[in-house]
Amino acid sequence: MDSVCFSCCKKRCRVTETNALFELLAALATDEICAVNIWNCLLCEGICVQKCSMLGEKLGGIQRDLEEQEANLKVYNCTQGFLTLLRILLSHKTRPNSHQLAPFIQFTVHSVLCQFSTRSYVDSNQMWKIVKLALDSLYEPLKTFYATPVVVQNKATEVQILAQLLSDSPLSRSILQIIVEGADRLRENAPVNPSRDDATFSAIRLFYMAISHRTAMADAIRMANSDLMVVSVESLLFSVIPHSRRSNISYLSLLFHYLSEFDHLSRHSFYVWLIIKEAAAQRPSVQLRIVQALLPRRAQLITSAANLSAVFAPDDISISIVDLLPKSIEQSSSDRLRGQLCRLMFEVFNDSMESDPNTPNIAYALMNFDLSNIPSTILDIPKEPSEGLTVLHNLIFIAEQFAISDDPFVHPFSGLYDSVLRLLYRLCSIRAASSAILLRFLRSQYDLIYRLANSSIFCSIGLPTSVNPSTNDTFSSSFLQNFGDESVALEVVHKTAQGVILELIALEVSTLLRIGFIAPPQRFLKILLSPGNPQNTPVSLLPQSVDEPSTTLFWLLLDSSRIFVEDLEMPNCVKFDTQRVLELLNFCVRKNSNGIEQFDVFYLHLLLNSEINCIMNTEIGLIKKEAAAILDYCMLRNSRNLLEGACVRLLEGWLSVMNVLSMHCPLPFIDAQTHQCLLVDALFLLRSYCNCVEMSPELASSVALCISRTVRAICGIFHRIREVQPNLSPIRRSLLPILHLLLQIIVLPGYSKSIAFKMELYSSCLRVLDVCNAPPKSETEKVTTPVSKNTTMEFKNLCDFLLSKTKSELFGGRMEQNGERHDESSDPLAEMFTEKGQLEEIWAQLFTQISHEIVRTISFDILFAPLPLKLVAAATFIDVLREDIRHGGGMAQEFVFSGSLQCVQDTTMRIEQSEQKIEKRGEARRSESAKQKQTESLTKALKFLVVMAQSSVKNLALM
Repeated sequence: MDSVCFSCCKKRCRVTETNALFELLAALATDEICAVNIWNCLLCEGICVQKCSMLGEKLGGIQRDLEEQEANLKVYNCTQGFLTLLRILLSHKTRPNSHQLAPFIQFTVHSVLCQFSTRSYVDSNQMWKIVKLALDSLYEPLKTFYATPVVVQNKATEVQILAQLLSDSPLSRSILQIIVEGADRLRENAPVNPSRDDATFSAIRLFYMAISHRTAMADAIRMANSDLMVVSVESLLFSVIPHSRRSNISYLSLLFHYLSEFDHLSRHSFYVWLIIKEAAAQRPSVQLRIVQALLPRRAQLITSAANLSAVFAPDDISISIVDLLPKSIEQSSSDRLRGQLCRLMFEVFNDSMESDPNTPNIAYALMNFDLSNIPSTILDIPKEPSEGLTVLHNLIFIAEQFAISDDPFVHPFSGLYDSVLRLLYRLCSIRAASSAILLRFLRSQYDLIYRLANSSIFCSIGLPTSVNPSTNDTFSSSFLQNFGDESVALEVVHKTAQGVILELIALEVSTLLRIGFIAPPQRFLKILLSPGNPQNTPVSLLPQSVDEPSTTLFWLLLDSSRIFVEDLEMPNCVKFDTQRVLELLNFCVRKNSNGIEQFDVFYLHLLLNSEINCIMNTEIGLIKKEAAAILDYCMLRNSRNLLEGACVRLLEGWLSVMNVLSMHCPLPFIDAQTHQCLLVDALFLLRSYCNCVEMSPELASSVALCISRTVRAICGIFHRIREVQPNLSPIRRSLLPILHLLLQIIVLPGYSKSIAFKMELYSSCLRVLDVCNAPPKSETEKVTTPVSKNTTMEFKNLCDFLLSKTKSELFGGRMEQNGERHDESSDPLAEMFTEKGQLEEIWAQLFTQISHEIVRTISFDILFAPLPLKLVAAATFIDVLREDIRHGGGMAQEFVFSGSLQCVQDTTMRIEQSEQKIEKRGEARRSESAKQKQTESLTKALKFLVVMAQSSVKNLALM
């Protein structure tokens, strides 16, 4: 039947008859096998060919009909039918090779798209229909394409199309001409033309497809060493339109016209926002150029963005936390598409605030900030809801609904919570130009941050139970070893929201304390230190302490940021080539706005389907089953990565609050003992966290910085105590558990290569040892600052608290009481020996069990770490070894007899020999250089360390 149809097409049939035949073949081409037969007939019958002759190229087949019949009649039914068939044929994976496809692509590009505006038409709507079909025909092969060096070297059809789209070619100019034509009609308020709108949608979609492939295409061209050239995204978007009436107007400026008409051009707006998102991701940032492009229509865009984000507007909006980007926006309902548009807009704002928080960007522009002076923007609540409403007000309204609702996930816009809260935090961040003015606005007009902190979602630990109104399914909490559950999405949003709210609390409390407020920060601390509301929470790993901190909300939040999951294994593929599958998976990896890697499952589904549809054998069922297993694996990996990212966000928020509590010590509105116990508890909890959770180097550095600030705050307390407590023995006795805790973290094997992590911890150890060994103040040096009469009692309470932590945490209560009182009338000499014995016993109980790990870890850092870490490790080891010798420990013997001493001596000799060689060669050296000073200091420290260890061992041998 196919050959009969094509025989008729080759003959000089009437245009209407040929069109009907092509329509019939298009209906048959939806089947893969029929499509293969139709391709064979197309090639055999020469339906689309170019014949070379003495006079040049001669058109044949459909091209000849277009030029000789349809152009004269100004009716293009045959071309329209052929493009309908071609679009369906190109949507299949099985296609002729690039050489055989070349005439079809050339006909689509040169004969249709590049000449559509120069031809005459009886019906202009047919022109736009033909343009749409031609654009869709080029879009189909790109939909399932990914660029690799191999396909670039082979000059595949998709590569040739992309090369034209990503360069100054007739094809790219024609597509931009279609977009410009549509934007001009919008600017002139021309009557709605559905055919023209469909064509401009196809042009914008193809334009986005080219931009999204640009990075991968450029990398593949470079790896293949090809001579193809592609322009940058900036050149595509910010080139000036070559028209005398549009001076200094870029193509992106015209794309903003479609955003103003999102009511009836929502599909266009979707891809325009995707294009803007690609532009916002460019580095170096192009935010200023984006703002310049939107300025001519800024007023209309502010109103349009406000209408889009109005969640209780007359038009419905629907987007839940489990909704992903739709497979095809043409099949999406209007309310779902509006929800996706709103979330996409918020994600673009998040990207812009992440890259340029202190300069004008698209978020500031569409939220109606004063771009000339952002910090001085006047923010106010509009008196009339229809006047002055902006995206910022809608943003705050959505956050309010999250704060006041007992179950905010029942709202149809619940999928916006994550983007909204993250955007609020970035707008309030100290890096943002809007920080001060927005924090003041939220505090004075809405009290929003406190309401978020007091919300039911923030105060609940574990997954809040929620009911899906459409299915009545109940989502309950678990510890999430199974990721295929919809409850994962709820837990991800829950933990992310708690982390963002903690970040906002830290910003607000820090700001209020700096300007001298007391009552407002007190409210936040009251919430954090109140009992939490655990729901189906597993057994906590937090240690018990005074006032049962494991039931305190602040401690439970830290515990909630830990997850324990099983490893996910790649499914065993028998029918798929494993290397090919890994190549597909690597190409489908994307990073979301949180920087979390996610598989583009929809795109992977298209790629797998295109591979499966090429296969025609009896094992197709097994092949589809393996493909489904690959998709399930990717979904599980996505859920796991999202959950881990949410836990990291929660931990970062917790660390931010802890940093504020440490940096503003002592707080004026809580008693000193409570603050001291809070800091000490935090140290022990962070030690437990480091021991249980494997962290990235960046996150480990943040944790170490928090530990360092907490230790600094505790040492500051003891500095003040020394003014009324001249005896250092109780201070040493109280700080030894802190030193033991820090060394326990240092010797953990998971962080052996984290330089910043260890630098902070070694510095904290030195700070603690400095307080322990501080010389007594003379009478002339004593500070005459008035001291509270309760300071002595507070000091005793802190000492008792630290010792109780040591007993309960480390020895299960087996540690003897060494801090009991002694009669003041007793012999001072006997009291001195008693205190010395107490310190020696505490030291032995704390450090004997980990002395081997301490020596091994610090020696390794001295030998192999970078120079700055070598120096601080050597300084720490000298002080620790001095304390160990003072208290009769065995670290010196361990250091000598384990061979570490010999290795340190060899390292010292190598450093000295290297310095001598440099001097002999006469190389230029700066005596003031930092590196040379560090090297000299390291050499002296190592020599002193060797002498001290050897002397200690000799003394023990003589005893």
